[in-house]
Amino acid sequence: MNCYNHTNVVAVGLCKSCYKAVCKDCAIVTQQGLACSKECAAILNESYRISVYKSKYLQALFFISFFLCIWGLVFIPYFFGGVIVYKNLPLAILTSLFTITSIYHLFKKDRRSG
Repeated sequence: MNCYNHTNVVAVGLCKSCYKAVCKDCAIVTQQGLACSKECAAILNESYRISVYKSKYLQALFFISFFLCIWGLVFIPYFFGGVIVYKNLPLAILTSLFTITSIYHLFKKDRRSG
């Protein structure tokens, strides 16, 4: 397979955005793979950024859901029942703190990388 731009030069890979064959002179190396142009490199970087954001968002939703389940299972019944069972209270507090710190660190990493 030959380069789309230099038809007499053997290609070293494919652009991950448009799938054109590129030689070592045309290839632009990105974190996501090879690109054939600055436009394709920008598309790759943007699509990677969006996928990372979506995965971080889904992870945060999972942790928040987990926190709300623990809140509903442990705290709410005892507050409305008028009785707080202290053997379950430390577990609920630790779970809540773990969830909050996990979400904090999740977005702290995302800000550093982005």
